[in-house]
Amino acid sequence: MRVLGTKFNVRSYNNDKTSEAALIRGKIELTVLKNPEKKIILNPSEKITVINNQELQLKSNTPTYKIAEETPLIALSRIHQAKKDTLPSEALWLENKLAFDAEDFENIAQKMERRYNVNIVFENEDVKKLRFTGKFQKESINKALLSLQKTAAFRYKIDTNQIVIY
Repeated sequence: MRVLGTKFNVRSYNNDKTSEAALIRGKIELTVLKNPEKKIILNPSEKITVINNQELQLKSNTPTYKIAEETPLIALSRIHQAKKDTLPSEALWLENKLAFDAEDFENIAQKMERRYNVNIVFENEDVKKLRFTGKFQKESINKALLSLQKTAAFRYKIDTNQIVIY
């Protein structure tokens, strides 16, 4: 198999609730291993979000088949491209940027933990559900949290490598 001109990003971590594949250029075929006759074709500027524990295989440049819409654990959507960015938010990590678009604080915290090498603990379950859109590149963890705090009511304290959000 030869892949020509395909450019995509996959975000998949064992402890995340979801995994994503975002396609910038080319085509990707995804196959649900538990139901191999169902296939999904991703076209440029599309992304797929899968609730984890669903296993996928990625293949490029294959015939088009669409998965039935009755599958609730998979969502197809558009990637988020800001006009001034060279890449969509799903791939801005390639430019050392942390980007998120209407994501809940719990998911953003997981990304921040990886980026800043910290552990983030929520003492208030409601705060996990706060949604943010933003982008950080060179900001410290403190400056990033202060920026988020300007748009939502939450407090935090930093103790070495642990951050408690309440």
